Amino acid sequence: MKIITDEILHLYVLNPQLLEKELLAEIENNIISSEELCERIEKIKSFYTEYEKISKSESGQETNIITLYPLDFNNQGNNHFAKLAANNETKTEDVFKYVKTFACAKTFILMRLHYNPVEKHYKLYLISENKDDVANVKVKVPEFNIEFLSDSNGIVDLQNNNITNANFVLIER
Repeated sequence: MKIITDEILHLYVLNPQLLEKELLAEIENNIISSEELCERIEKIKSFYTEYEKISKSESGQETNIITLYPLDFNNQGNNHFAKLAANNETKTEDVFKYVKTFACAKTFILMRLHYNPVEKHYKLYLISENKDDVANVKVKVPEFNIEFLSDSNGIVDLQNNNITNANFVLIER
């Protein structure tokens, strides 16, 4: 039995004829018995459906606006923390902690939202291979009617504006 990786499943969704007959048969047999495999395939299909929608809406148009969508890592609140009995520190740490990631598959730009609970302060960190894509750009959250400018390092100071529930964020160069 061969391990069915995500790469193999992407090929299965895009063009099953590229797979070996034995592997194709194994995937189709496992689809019947494995609900987890069915979910993985459905997520891959929905990714390509969304990608096609975005590609069609942006095709033929050279635009300076990049749309980033939240990534769902499907944590389902499974974060478990252990606290030792001798660890009685009650003071909250004055540091920024990761909250959420937004991403654009077309331009490979990531945007990470961090929060400092002591200062009640949010920051966005824009990440790209090309620093010019994230330095000194306008960041808009249309559904909250707010916009900010990133600094020369691609960092956006959101002050106390929580955009955790935003459906998308726009970057305008």
